Amino acid sequence: MGLEMVELSSLSMPTRRNPTQEELTAAFALVKNKEHWKNPINTTLEKCDEETQRLIEDAIIHFTGSVAEVTRYKNGKVKFCAVGYFIAVGA
Repeated sequence: MGLEMVELSSLSMPTRRNPTQEELTAAFALVKNKEHWKNPINTTLEKCDEETQRLIEDAIIHFTGSVAEVTRYKNGKVKFCAVGYFIAVGA
């Protein structure tokens, strides 16, 4: 049961551009807790393409310091859950 070493330079990594602050703010607005943006996130969107999903995931990390758990449903809905800023950062 040995581990196989892989040269990192040989891996094909998808390129992602850096979103602007405006894009992150707009994406976060779609899922943030409506009572207080620092509270935990538990939001389901009716429709969300994969590019928007990645942007929202980046926005959640950017604003809250927490990583979202994302569930994609067969009906096209996408659920985002994250512990939020208060728990992740403690402030």
